[in-house]
Amino acid sequence: MARPGNDEFMLLVAGLGRDGLTELADRIVMRLAEPIDVDGGTRVMITASVGYALAPADGDRTDDLVRRVELAVAKAKEDGGGEAVAFAPEMDLELFRRRALENALRKAVAAGDISTLYQPIMDPTGTRVVAAEALARWSDPLLGPISPDLFIPLAEETGLIPELGKQILRRALADAMDWPGIDIAVNVSAAQIHHGDIVEVVGEELQRSGFPAHRLEIEITESVLLADEKRAQGQIHGLRNLGVRVALDDFGAGYSSLQYLHKFGFDKLKIDRGFIKSIGTPDDSSVILASIVKLGLGLRMTITGEGVESDEQFRVLRDLGCHQIQGYLFSRPLTAGQFTLFLAAHRPIAAAG
Repeated sequence: MARPGNDEFMLLVAGLGRDGLTELADRIVMRLAEPIDVDGGTRVMITASVGYALAPADGDRTDDLVRRVELAVAKAKEDGGGEAVAFAPEMDLELFRRRALENALRKAVAAGDISTLYQPIMDPTGTRVVAAEALARWSDPLLGPISPDLFIPLAEETGLIPELGKQILRRALADAMDWPGIDIAVNVSAAQIHHGDIVEVVGEELQRSGFPAHRLEIEITESVLLADEKRAQGQIHGLRNLGVRVALDDFGAGYSSLQYLHKFGFDKLKIDRGFIKSIGTPDDSSVILASIVKLGLGLRMTITGEGVESDEQFRVLRDLGCHQIQGYLFSRPLTAGQFTLFLAAHRPIAAAG
């Protein structure tokens, strides 16, 4: 038995076949899950994630076996922990893909190859653009288009998100200088809030570009608040002191707390698309949707419905009193040039006189 890390233990067992190894791994998980009584009558519960591999089927070299056991442990943790997972050949392939993706992402960020697209945000009539949300998009020459749901978390894990976030913000402010009267919304991740000074970054970019602070909106999700509430509160207040508005994105998707809305003083509430998607379906959540809108209006927040794809969804949100509507019904994300053309077609027509 060995202890390769602070909370990691490794066991080498001879003479077991696949069934015996599986039974041993499961037994370790169950034994470690039993309550432990410590001094003072306190009962402690712990869980363990176990990964296992069998030689020579899974490798006949020590380093190969150790690496593959670690992959199995990582899979057990990814699945929620508290279970035993056997190494499978596809784990090697997944690791290879991840490393290739990580290397490609590092090169793309260093070269500034992550694109910025803009999705129009419309007024309640659906005829006039009032804002745009900046969205990061990436297409690698070899790997092809990569979903933001994949490369944004990877950028957070690898420490690339501060530089990537700064690039997106800088480009968005530069492009939006050509769109007078149009607000620009930029997403900020938990890593940017908790492992950096987003207030300093935003302040520097505003000064560098000369962009009016009141036209910039920073969007954050509830995960930012859960990670470190005190830190988040300080950063949010700092942003508002710059004159920037702060929006709570995807409200209702996670651990929604009404306390957050009051405590952090958000300027805008963006309703999670899950509520909007259900409109007109058997799982219709219009009652909850109406309550969220009413709550936001009572707190004098701007209310935005996102993910709107149908006329019925648009009608419901408009009738409920949403100030802004966003979704594919009006437009998919556009390049800066395309957005300029879209904007020209959705400006109010000046009265003759």
